[in-house]
Amino acid sequence: MSDVDNLPDEEDEGKKKGGNRLLWIIIGVLSVLLIVGGTIMGTLYMSGFFDKQAETSVEEELAALEEETAEEEDPLAAAPTPKPMPDRERFEATYHELERPLTSNIAYSRKVIQLKVAFMTYFDERVFDNVQRHEMAIRAAILDHLRLITEEQLAEPDFRANLGEEIQLKVNAMLEELENFGGIEQVHFTEFVVQ
Repeated sequence: MSDVDNLPDEEDEGKKKGGNRLLWIIIGVLSVLLIVGGTIMGTLYMSGFFDKQAETSVEEELAALEEETAEEEDPLAAAPTPKPMPDRERFEATYHELERPLTSNIAYSRKVIQLKVAFMTYFDERVFDNVQRHEMAIRAAILDHLRLITEEQLAEPDFRANLGEEIQLKVNAMLEELENFGGIEQVHFTEFVVQ
């Protein structure tokens, strides 16, 4: 009789342990889901996801960026504006030539352009001191501009004059960024080869 009485008690204990274990698993899963959900909601709240004003400002910023991108589609058209030229009656024109030639590939072509550049200014030698000090940056800016030239542009009758003005603007922009003053009045090509 003692064997029969012990059997149902063991089954009841097994059911209780199994039921308790299942209950703890459910509680654990629900608490993990609650913590993850709370973390996500807190992050969204702190980042301003639920703020309506933030949505409009983000949309306005995106629209402004799209307008800037639309304006900058032609990389040659977005050039900085030059500073006003000094009174030429008071100053004498001086020239400075970069020692090494600049060589670049023509865009979408097998041709190469090589040129030597000379700068002219009506200001004093400090302009050319700045050019020599920042020659690497100036060469990089000019080469970056030269790589955008296409064969169609080479065929234009006023290509060299336009290229000189564009290089002048690029060099003055670089000098203004680095020295707060440009000073280059004209760009002359002492060598100009397209192969």
